[in-house]
Amino acid sequence: MRPIKFDYLVKRENGYCFHQIFTIEDIENGNCVAWLNANIVCEGELHRRQFTGRKDWWEGDIAEQNGIIYVVVYEDCAFRFKTKSGGLVTMQGWSPEPTKIGNIHENKELL
Repeated sequence: MRPIKFDYLVKRENGYCFHQIFTIEDIENGNCVAWLNANIVCEGELHRRQFTGRKDWWEGDIAEQNGIIYVVVYEDCAFRFKTKSGGLVTMQGWSPEPTKIGNIHENKELL
């Protein structure tokens, strides 16, 4: 079973980004709220990305392979790569694995 983790990414109006990863236990224990309050996060600045269970892959990551751009989405009860045309591809069994080139919050220009 994959660990339940979330990457809380904050993107300020000036483009500055920072993030913190929290486990479900951190969230339940109030550590996430304390971090948000300490960093004075305003409405609209926070983006939550769920861990996919694959090393260093998060919901909203942008990947590329053979000139095709994919976005990691949670759809149909699983994490999948989604193409620009809307096609869904499993994240399992890629060899070589697609190259992560950014995420939808910090690198929208890649889409």
